[in-house]
Amino acid sequence: MPSCELGYIPERLHENDKPIISTFTVGEELYYRCKPEVIEDPYKTQSIAELSHNRSGTGQSISLPNDVLYSIKVDEDFETYVDKVVCTLVIRDLTPDNRYDKWFEQDKNGRVVCANIQLIHVPETCMYPHCVFRIWLDGVLVTMDNYKTTLGKVNEIRNRLRFEIASMIYNKEVSQAISFSDI
Repeated sequence: MPSCELGYIPERLHENDKPIISTFTVGEELYYRCKPEVIEDPYKTQSIAELSHNRSGTGQSISLPNDVLYSIKVDEDFETYVDKVVCTLVIRDLTPDNRYDKWFEQDKNGRVVCANIQLIHVPETCMYPHCVFRIWLDGVLVTMDNYKTTLGKVNEIRNRLRFEIASMIYNKEVSQAISFSDI
Protein backbone atom coordinates (compact mmCIF):
# COMPACT_ATOMS: atom_id res chain seq x y z
CA MET A 1 0.00 0.00 0.00
CA PRO A 2 1.39 3.46 -0.83
CA SER A 3 2.39 5.77 2.00
CA CYS A 4 0.19 8.62 3.21
CA GLU A 5 0.94 11.88 1.41
CA LEU A 6 -1.32 14.12 3.50
CA GLY A 7 1.07 16.05 5.74
CA TYR A 8 -1.57 17.00 8.31
CA ILE A 9 -2.43 13.38 9.18
CA PRO A 10 -0.41 12.34 12.26
CA GLU A 11 2.12 9.58 11.59
CA ARG A 12 0.46 7.33 14.21
CA LEU A 13 -2.61 7.10 11.93
CA HIS A 14 -0.68 6.05 8.81
CA GLU A 15 -1.25 2.48 7.68
CA ASN A 16 2.47 1.81 6.98
CA ASP A 17 1.94 -1.95 6.48
CA LYS A 18 0.53 -2.44 9.97
CA PRO A 19 -1.44 -5.68 10.29
CA ILE A 20 -5.21 -5.85 9.99
CA ILE A 21 -6.76 -6.52 13.38
CA SER A 22 -9.56 -8.93 12.53
CA THR A 23 -11.09 -9.09 16.00
CA PHE A 24 -12.59 -6.48 18.29
CA THR A 25 -12.79 -6.18 22.08
CA VAL A 26 -15.72 -5.62 24.41
CA GLY A 27 -15.38 -2.04 25.64
CA GLU A 28 -13.58 -0.89 22.50
CA GLU A 29 -14.95 2.33 21.08
CA LEU A 30 -15.92 3.16 17.53
CA TYR A 31 -15.87 6.78 16.36
CA TYR A 32 -18.29 7.92 13.69
CA ARG A 33 -18.24 11.30 11.89
CA CYS A 34 -21.69 12.72 11.22
CA LYS A 35 -23.83 15.82 11.09
CA PRO A 36 -25.08 16.86 14.55
CA GLU A 37 -28.71 16.13 13.63
CA VAL A 38 -27.88 12.49 12.78
CA ILE A 39 -27.07 11.77 16.42
CA GLU A 40 -30.46 13.13 17.46
CA ASP A 41 -32.47 11.40 14.71
CA PRO A 42 -30.44 8.76 12.83
CA TYR A 43 -33.42 6.76 11.56
CA LYS A 44 -34.15 8.63 8.34
CA THR A 45 -30.72 9.67 7.16
CA GLN A 46 -28.45 6.65 7.58
CA SER A 47 -27.09 4.89 4.52
CA ILE A 48 -26.78 1.20 5.20
CA ALA A 49 -24.64 0.18 2.24
CA GLU A 50 -21.40 0.78 4.18
CA LEU A 51 -20.88 2.77 7.35
CA SER A 52 -17.32 3.91 8.16
CA HIS A 53 -15.90 4.31 11.65
CA ASN A 54 -12.53 4.51 13.34
CA ARG A 55 -11.75 1.98 16.02
CA SER A 56 -10.06 3.00 19.25
CA GLY A 57 -8.12 -0.20 19.75
CA THR A 58 -7.54 -1.58 23.21
CA GLY A 59 -4.62 -1.29 25.55
CA GLN A 60 -2.51 0.83 23.23
CA SER A 61 -4.92 3.26 21.59
CA ILE A 62 -4.75 3.38 17.79
CA SER A 63 -7.24 6.22 17.39
CA LEU A 64 -8.64 9.14 19.33
CA PRO A 65 -12.22 10.36 18.86
CA ASN A 66 -11.34 13.51 16.86
CA ASP A 67 -9.13 11.55 14.44
CA VAL A 68 -12.30 10.60 12.56
CA LEU A 69 -12.73 14.27 11.62
CA TYR A 70 -9.63 14.28 9.39
CA SER A 71 -10.26 14.28 5.66
CA ILE A 72 -8.28 11.47 4.06
CA LYS A 73 -9.32 12.32 0.50
CA VAL A 74 -6.52 13.89 -1.52
CA ASP A 75 -8.99 15.80 -3.72
CA GLU A 76 -10.66 17.63 -0.80
CA ASP A 77 -9.34 21.14 -0.14
CA PHE A 78 -9.64 21.00 3.66
CA GLU A 79 -7.97 19.07 6.47
CA THR A 80 -10.85 18.46 8.88
CA TYR A 81 -14.61 18.35 8.76
CA VAL A 82 -15.68 21.40 10.79
CA ASP A 83 -19.41 20.85 10.23
CA LYS A 84 -19.37 17.31 11.68
CA VAL A 85 -19.34 15.89 15.20
CA VAL A 86 -18.06 12.63 16.64
CA CYS A 87 -20.48 9.95 17.74
CA THR A 88 -18.84 7.36 20.00
CA LEU A 89 -20.21 3.81 20.08
CA VAL A 90 -19.08 1.30 22.69
CA ILE A 91 -18.89 -2.40 21.83
CA ARG A 92 -20.98 -4.17 24.51
CA ASP A 93 -20.66 -7.77 23.33
CA LEU A 94 -19.37 -9.84 20.43
CA THR A 95 -19.50 -13.35 18.99
CA PRO A 96 -17.38 -16.00 20.79
CA ASP A 97 -14.57 -15.31 18.27
CA ASN A 98 -14.62 -11.55 19.11
CA ARG A 99 -16.37 -10.31 16.00
CA TYR A 100 -19.59 -8.49 15.25
CA ASP A 101 -21.54 -10.60 12.75
CA LYS A 102 -25.31 -10.38 13.01
CA TRP A 103 -27.84 -12.23 10.82
CA PHE A 104 -31.35 -11.30 9.67
CA GLU A 105 -33.85 -13.37 7.71
CA GLN A 106 -36.98 -12.63 5.71
CA ASP A 107 -39.43 -14.99 4.03
CA LYS A 108 -40.02 -13.51 0.60
CA ASN A 109 -42.61 -15.40 -1.42
CA GLY A 110 -41.71 -18.74 0.19
CA ARG A 111 -37.95 -18.19 -0.16
CA VAL A 112 -35.84 -17.31 2.87
CA VAL A 113 -33.57 -14.33 2.22
CA CYS A 114 -30.60 -13.91 4.57
CA ALA A 115 -28.58 -10.81 5.32
CA ASN A 116 -25.72 -10.30 7.67
CA ILE A 117 -23.91 -7.22 8.90
CA GLN A 118 -20.27 -7.40 9.93
CA LEU A 119 -17.81 -4.99 11.48
CA ILE A 120 -14.48 -5.24 9.65
CA HIS A 121 -11.13 -3.46 10.11
CA VAL A 122 -10.28 -1.98 6.69
CA PRO A 123 -7.23 0.29 7.05
CA GLU A 124 -6.84 3.22 4.68
CA THR A 125 -3.41 4.56 3.68
CA CYS A 126 -3.84 7.67 5.86
CA MET A 127 -6.21 6.15 8.44
CA TYR A 128 -5.07 2.83 9.91
CA PRO A 129 -7.97 2.61 12.45
CA HIS A 130 -10.62 2.76 9.68
CA CYS A 131 -13.29 0.05 9.89
CA VAL A 132 -16.70 -0.46 8.31
CA PHE A 133 -20.03 -2.13 8.89
CA ARG A 134 -20.64 -4.13 5.72
CA ILE A 135 -23.81 -5.91 4.71
CA TRP A 136 -24.19 -9.06 2.62
CA LEU A 137 -27.49 -10.24 1.19
CA ASP A 138 -27.51 -13.96 0.34
CA GLY A 139 -23.71 -13.82 0.19
CA VAL A 140 -23.52 -10.75 -2.08
CA LEU A 141 -21.79 -7.66 -0.70
CA VAL A 142 -24.21 -4.70 -0.75
CA THR A 143 -22.68 -1.58 -2.30
CA MET A 144 -24.07 1.76 -3.39
CA ASP A 145 -23.95 0.45 -6.98
CA ASN A 146 -26.05 -2.68 -6.36
CA TYR A 147 -28.22 -1.41 -3.50
CA LYS A 148 -31.45 -1.21 -5.54
CA THR A 149 -31.08 -4.77 -6.83
CA THR A 150 -30.10 -6.24 -3.45
CA LEU A 151 -31.41 -4.59 -0.27
CA GLY A 152 -33.75 -2.41 -2.27
CA LYS A 153 -35.84 -5.52 -3.01
CA VAL A 154 -36.26 -6.82 0.55
CA ASN A 155 -38.16 -4.24 2.56
CA GLU A 156 -38.38 -6.14 5.86
CA ILE A 157 -34.66 -6.90 6.10
CA ARG A 158 -33.71 -3.43 4.84
CA ASN A 159 -35.91 -1.81 7.50
CA ARG A 160 -34.53 -4.09 10.24
CA LEU A 161 -30.94 -3.31 9.21
CA ARG A 162 -31.67 0.42 9.01
CA PHE A 163 -33.22 0.29 12.49
CA GLU A 164 -30.26 -1.73 13.81
CA ILE A 165 -27.70 0.81 12.57
CA ALA A 166 -29.77 3.80 13.63
CA SER A 167 -30.21 2.27 17.09
CA MET A 168 -26.46 1.79 17.43
CA ILE A 169 -25.99 5.51 16.84
CA TYR A 170 -28.91 6.55 19.04
CA ASN A 171 -27.99 4.18 21.91
CA LYS A 172 -24.24 4.68 21.37
CA GLU A 173 -23.50 0.98 21.58
CA VAL A 174 -22.84 -2.07 19.41
CA SER A 175 -24.31 -5.34 20.63
CA GLN A 176 -24.02 -8.75 19.04
CA ALA A 177 -26.56 -10.24 21.45
CA ILE A 178 -29.27 -7.58 21.40
CA SER A 179 -31.03 -7.10 18.12
CA PHE A 180 -32.41 -3.59 18.27
CA SER A 181 -34.63 -4.36 15.30
CA ASP A 182 -36.52 -6.96 17.33
CA ILE A 183 -37.24 -4.65 20.28
